[in-house]
Amino acid sequence: MAKHRHTDDPSDPRQSKAARLNVRVLDKLQKAVNDNPEVDLLTLFPRRYSQRLAESIPFVHEPAGRERKTPRNDEKEDIRDFLSPSDPVEIIFPFSPAVSTLLDTVSETVNPLPQGLSQRLYELLRRSETVWKAPFANQKGVYICSPDIVVKVVSNLEDATEYTTLQYLEQHKSDIPAPRPLGMARMNDISLIFMSHEIGLAWTSMGHPQLSPEMLHPRPA
Repeated sequence: MAKHRHTDDPSDPRQSKAARLNVRVLDKLQKAVNDNPEVDLLTLFPRRYSQRLAESIPFVHEPAGRERKTPRNDEKEDIRDFLSPSDPVEIIFPFSPAVSTLLDTVSETVNPLPQGLSQRLYELLRRSETVWKAPFANQKGVYICSPDIVVKVVSNLEDATEYTTLQYLEQHKSDIPAPRPLGMARMNDISLIFMSHEIGLAWTSMGHPQLSPEMLHPRPA
């Protein structure tokens, strides 16, 4: 018997591309729970899940005279727009004293650290000046938090290779003018990499020809 081919039918949300994506994700989560009822489900979601879901929902033209008030995720022009002061925070690498002091002085209206960490990070990022944006600015950007500190904000970062590379350079190649790592955190699926503000060639703009293999793939000490 021939299999029916799924087609996107706007009149039936169950057949949409977004619906099929959710069914696949749900099947994966259910299998994981069956294997281990205590599994951390957040670690099993696909990369760029929210963005892929938004992209799979077909754009519906509004009738003349009506405007969409809420922008889609792919219309947001700054990665900071995806953050919320109530987002959970995971510390990947401890903050340096300089970053901790900066966060402690961000606001007097929020809870003291560590309870108010999420809101303090949010406020710090919102008031920071943009130094650099990726071609898709809603996925990556660098912001200056103080004269000595910048933060690189990246969505869906799979690992901490960039941060550990900075650590390696600081410990073993201190003569290379690279930023110094000052701590790393994650708010939902957005990573915050704090580093020293170095005048000169920006780390974010250095391509592979400017980075030696040892810098790109540092070997453990």
